[in-house]
Amino acid sequence: MTTHCDSCIWSHLSLDPQSQQGGQMLCKVNPPVPFAIGAPTAQGMAVQVLNLWPTVTKNDSCSLYDDGKDEFESVQ
Repeated sequence: MTTHCDSCIWSHLSLDPQSQQGGQMLCKVNPPVPFAIGAPTAQGMAVQVLNLWPTVTKNDSCSLYDDGKDEFESVQ
């Protein structure tokens, strides 16, 4: 059975207006993805690490529930 993100229990809409991901659907089946950005300081450059949940759309298929069959194959 293929499950799409709009019906998955692990995805939800981010309601935080201050977040970069505000208003987007997030997948929480796996931990957030860390990435580093450079931030200039008075002493030079510093590294700031941000953690973001993967963003998905409602029509994305979840690989966690993927059975290896196409949707049309499972109907027949």
